[in-house]
Amino acid sequence: MKFAYQNRGNVSPSWAKGYPPAQARSADCKSLGAYEYVPNYALPGAPEVIHGVMDTVNNVQGIAGAAFAGYHGFLRSGRNLGWAAVWAAAGAFAPFITGAVALYQGYGGKK
Repeated sequence: MKFAYQNRGNVSPSWAKGYPPAQARSADCKSLGAYEYVPNYALPGAPEVIHGVMDTVNNVQGIAGAAFAGYHGFLRSGRNLGWAAVWAAAGAFAPFITGAVALYQGYGGKK
């Protein structure tokens, strides 16, 4: 495989890691603007850690939103468990929107 910068003499950081520069890859596939992002300086294991943290944050938001909205739905509907479940489901899927609606309605207040 021939690369566009093969005989230049400069070694870019992406050459050192075994990836040709983006310009060489786009020249080889003969398309304008073909670009594949290859992170050269990412720490090993960083994506797994970030995904794990974000999954935990999303789970906590969903559980807190379900509890917040479910309690509001329970009190607002006159202690009806059906409406509490509906509000809790809405709070789990969209905690910020459901929380804002609950606060607007007067959190836990009767209709």
